[in-house]
Amino acid sequence: MTIRHHTDTAAKSAGLDGRIQDLLEWITEHNREFLIGLGVLVVCVAIGAVVWEVAKSRRTAASAELAAIEAGFVSEMGSEPSAAMIAEPANPEQAKKAREAALAKFDAFAQAHGNSDLARDARLRSGELEVDLRQLDAADTRLAALIAELGDRDPRKAMALGLRGYVLEELDRPKEAAPLYEAGGAIESYPPRALLWLTAARTHMRLGEHESALKALDRAIEAEADLETDPEVASMRREVQAEIAQSPAH
Repeated sequence: MTIRHHTDTAAKSAGLDGRIQDLLEWITEHNREFLIGLGVLVVCVAIGAVVWEVAKSRRTAASAELAAIEAGFVSEMGSEPSAAMIAEPANPEQAKKAREAALAKFDAFAQAHGNSDLARDARLRSGELEVDLRQLDAADTRLAALIAELGDRDPRKAMALGLRGYVLEELDRPKEAAPLYEAGGAIESYPPRALLWLTAARTHMRLGEHESALKALDRAIEAEADLETDPEVASMRREVQAEIAQSPAH
């Protein structure tokens, strides 16, 4: 006679069968409680599905509302909705009124939608309009608050950092602007981040910070390899390297 020893797998299987049997016995003994619990679970799942559908519907409606505001602005500026870029109208007053009206609508949308991503989109758009309207102090305040809220992997943060850097340069605060361009350039989720590194390099050059300018140029090329053969970038590198070579420290 051959004696078969129970393996670990067989033992675990027997234990699992026992637990299943215990569960079935408990259900039999507590049929009413089980049915009530099952009913509560079904209701919770149904409520969750309804809440999700409502939230999805609201997001869709909010997205459509935001798109309508943008479309209205484009129309007021005299451009076609399908235009790649919004053309500046010949009448400056028309442009000013269109921007002011759009700014008010984007602000109202952001207030109505709290801390949602769409509200942040609207606030970023408001910042752009404030820059165009030369409301620089207001734009600086808005963008600083938005930057503080956005995550470091959010491409909108790079956009806000670049825009605020421009605002600070317009406010004659270039030394504060350069680090913002660099911070935006470091956000890898922002496809054109190399442009922010180039902007940082130009700002450093204007400030006479040639070592920092060279580092920024290197980071731009690192982000976009094609820039290594770009004539303008090559010219900037030569200029910066010449300044570094002539500095007393070298």
